Amino acid sequence: EPSTPNGLITKYIVESHLEVDDPTYSYPEVAEITFDAELLTNLSTVVSGLSAYTDYTFRIVAYNSISSVTSDWSETVTTEESPPSGVSEMSYELGDDGHQIELSWSEPEEPNGVITEYIVYDVGDDDETVVYSGTDESFIYRSLEAYTNYTLQLEACNSAGSTRSSEQIITTPSILPTGQDSPESGVITSTSVELIWSAPSSANGVVLSYSLYRKLSSSVSKRDTDSTEGTMVYNTTDTTADEYTYTDEDLTPYTDYSYSVVTQNTEGDTASDWVTYTTAEDDPEGLAEPTVSYTDSADTLSITWTEPTQPNGEIVNYTLTRNDTQVAVLEDDSVLEFEDSELSSHTLYAYSVEVCNSVGCTSSNVTLIYTEQSTPDSVDPPSLYTISDDSIFANWTEPDNPNGVISNYSLTFFSVDSTIVYSGLDTEYLVTGLDAYTEYTATVYACTDGGCVESDEVTQWTAEASPEGMNAPSIRTSNSTSVIIEWQPPDDENGVITGYELFRYGETDSIYQGSDMIYTDTGLTSGQTYRYMVTAYNSAGSAESGYSDNVTLSTIAPDGIDIPTLIVLSSTSINVSWTEPSIPNGDITSYTLYIGEENNQTMVSVYETASDMSYIVTGLDTYSTYRFYIEVCTSGCGSSGDAYAQTLEDEPSDQGDPSLETGFTTTVAYVNVTWEEPETPNGVITGYEVYRR
Repeated sequence: EPSTPNGLITKYIVESHLEVDDPTYSYPEVAEITFDAELLTNLSTVVSGLSAYTDYTFRIVAYNSISSVTSDWSETVTTEESPPSGVSEMSYELGDDGHQIELSWSEPEEPNGVITEYIVYDVGDDDETVVYSGTDESFIYRSLEAYTNYTLQLEACNSAGSTRSSEQIITTPSILPTGQDSPESGVITSTSVELIWSAPSSANGVVLSYSLYRKLSSSVSKRDTDSTEGTMVYNTTDTTADEYTYTDEDLTPYTDYSYSVVTQNTEGDTASDWVTYTTAEDDPEGLAEPTVSYTDSADTLSITWTEPTQPNGEIVNYTLTRNDTQVAVLEDDSVLEFEDSELSSHTLYAYSVEVCNSVGCTSSNVTLIYTEQSTPDSVDPPSLYTISDDSIFANWTEPDNPNGVISNYSLTFFSVDSTIVYSGLDTEYLVTGLDAYTEYTATVYACTDGGCVESDEVTQWTAEASPEGMNAPSIRTSNSTSVIIEWQPPDDENGVITGYELFRYGETDSIYQGSDMIYTDTGLTSGQTYRYMVTAYNSAGSAESGYSDNVTLSTIAPDGIDIPTLIVLSSTSINVSWTEPSIPNGDITSYTLYIGEENNQTMVSVYETASDMSYIVTGLDTYSTYRFYIEVCTSGCGSSGDAYAQTLEDEPSDQGDPSLETGFTTTVAYVNVTWEEPETPNGVITGYEVYRR
């Protein structure tokens, strides 16, 4: 009560004053509470409705019926704290990476004390987690999932308690999907791959589509995730399934294919790692026919081929077939060639190649080729038929193995030098203009574009014709009553001489018939003159000589002249000796030695003497037969019969060089050596020696 009431106090007014430093504060400075004094039992009251943790001052106004009196303001009194109120939702900014939220907040509208802590809660479906506690009024919430709803709540605390804001839902932004696994494989065949995939572990937004890309494995690096070079084989906008399946078909067997799944959301797309799957093996395809070519050998062909365009697996082997016969199996798949040898010349061959993998085999088309022509294996000699004394008919047959197309036959005929008498494709020919009764040797050549082969030789004689060129005989006196007549065969016997007839001039009957070519006509008359002619016969006719020179028999010619004695001394000399005639018929004036070659009518004088009874004839040919006779003269002359001797053998001379021909077989090389008899054998050749260096 006032110290001086000056009347009856009728009421009291309690005034409170809010101490606020904020000049913008608009609350009234004074709040009043009126009390009726009559009702008061004591002079005290409790002022309520104040703000927590606020500075106030108070004063009392006492009223009587006349006026009032006001006390001084009390000392400042602070109300106690209470839990904050007016906690607002937080402000936020979303991070571009989708994994953080930058949160900020203000002090509660009524902190009701000193804020000692702010707590940020992540309120999940089942529990809540404190993600921040402290006195700062901002916080960056990190490591969040993109495109995810987060329910957050702010709690402000003072010493009296705490108050939470309302829950607020914040959605992190979309980003590119992450965690897209590579597709797995299902059923794989030779031409298809079944692919299975699921959604990415973090879609990070609304998935708009899935795309499946394919590449050949050779163009894919281990962790290549760029699908732009691949080919999109499948796309779907149905993104609600738990699992996706696609079968990629029309693929190449046994080929590495790589696949990647591309997941697209509103922010873009993300590709999985490439994963490679190999299609199953299948029969090989695309095997081209082999290439067949000639080699240096006419019986060998070179066959090459290429790998199939689609092996469709690991090549196990190649099999080469010729005319449906297997000729080679090559298990080394890098060997793509083969030489086929010992083939027949000019023969049609069909080659094909078969390639096999572990699943099956495929054969190529056939390549046809004729082997090259070569020399025929052989040709039979011609058959010869005598037509006349100057013609022979020849025919022949095609070789059994011509090894090509016969391009020419050549028929050779010769008795001395080989001559081609026919060239062409006929297999018969009449050879004319030949010599009568002559042995001809014939061969036939059969030729292809690869060479010629000559037949064995065959001989045939022309028919006989009448002899021709019968020369007159030669005559020498033997004694006073006989002569020795000699003759030679006709120049052209034209057959086999079957005999001779010797005629004495003036007589119709022959004085000799036989095959000898020497005759001694005896019982003649001394002093008479004689001459002779000879007729030669063969099966076709005869030939007469002319008459010989005249010979007149001396009445005193020596008689009883023996043939000379011959002793062979060497290969070039013979000792000739003789004796005196048994009837000289006078004084011997000379001995004349005559020599001639065997079967040669011509005799020449080599030595003349009046007294010597022997002579060594030198300079003769080795291993040659000579004939000798002695002519003895007195007043007339007579001669002996013929004596024959052969010189001794000597070393051969003039041996020609050998001819060499090289050749090959399947196993060896060889040289064929041929030679001719020496030009001068000087005897009987008993053997040859061949030297090599």
